[in-house]
Amino acid sequence: MTAVKNSSWPGRFETVSVHPRIVIDGAHNPDGMNALKNAARECPHPLIGVFTALKDKQGPEMKRLMESFCDSVIVTEFSNYRAADAASLGGCIVKDWRKAVEEACALAGETGTVLVSGSLYFISEVRNYVLQKQKQKQPHFGQN
Repeated sequence: MTAVKNSSWPGRFETVSVHPRIVIDGAHNPDGMNALKNAARECPHPLIGVFTALKDKQGPEMKRLMESFCDSVIVTEFSNYRAADAASLGGCIVKDWRKAVEEACALAGETGTVLVSGSLYFISEVRNYVLQKQKQKQPHFGQN
């Protein structure tokens, strides 16, 4: 039982940075987004979401769900032939996902949380980006 309690699953409510707190979760359907809503209750506010989805998923519905529990949601896009464009999802759009994550960090500040979600492909890119920035000791991405 201890092994299960202490296990982690990369990309499933994974904290990849502490200062600022950045949590990634691969919620890629409405059920996953509802599970994320329950998990996010523990997150310090302001809670700033960064969201994108694949075009064959229920992106607008998932974005609305995320807006229901985040203080603010930034919609973005990433390079994948299956990715939705940000305009199709609507809302506050920052097309460059790297800038979207950095803007979310600025909005969350030192006490809040950035929650990145909507696509497993997307969160994989964000995870690698944040971890690389930590290795380079970038100011916006504190150690995990």
